[in-house]
Amino acid sequence: MVKREENGSVSFQIYRKPTHTNQYLNFASHHPLQHKLDVVRTLVDRASSIVTKEEDIDHELNSIHKSLAVCGYDKWTLDTATNKTNAKRHVRNSDSEQQVKGCVTITSGKSEACIKIPWHSGIVTHVKPRNTIRSLLVAPKDKTDKLDKSGAVYGLKCLDCSSSYVGESARPLRTRIY
Repeated sequence: MVKREENGSVSFQIYRKPTHTNQYLNFASHHPLQHKLDVVRTLVDRASSIVTKEEDIDHELNSIHKSLAVCGYDKWTLDTATNKTNAKRHVRNSDSEQQVKGCVTITSGKSEACIKIPWHSGIVTHVKPRNTIRSLLVAPKDKTDKLDKSGAVYGLKCLDCSSSYVGESARPLRTRIY
């Protein structure tokens, strides 16, 4: 949200639609801790990079804290995100920025300590869920009976001799056998 001040300058704040629900990833959900902390970091980083006035930043951080408290986040998550955001800003502004050596994706279910090992070595670490609700519940189509499939390759053996016939049919296999 852009506001024109009395002295003619412009200030910025975070705008939320009237229908905004303040619903974020619940802390009790079965997601990696890194994803939950990234929710907090994103909100804090947005507040510190967009909002221009200090009192508005404090108001925004209080709003974030209240919203996340409803979603089950403790105070330490906000403190961790605030400290890391400030540290990230300091590293961006300094000349001693660490070189990224590579990227690795680890499936969730691994220990949080294992996830941090490559990160401390300068390797960017991503966490990918092993099972998703979609993969467990969604079956886009019902299974088709083998006899109702078209384009089937089939083989027939002669009952009178040792000859066999292999063919392909564009019609459903049930029709071809009939």
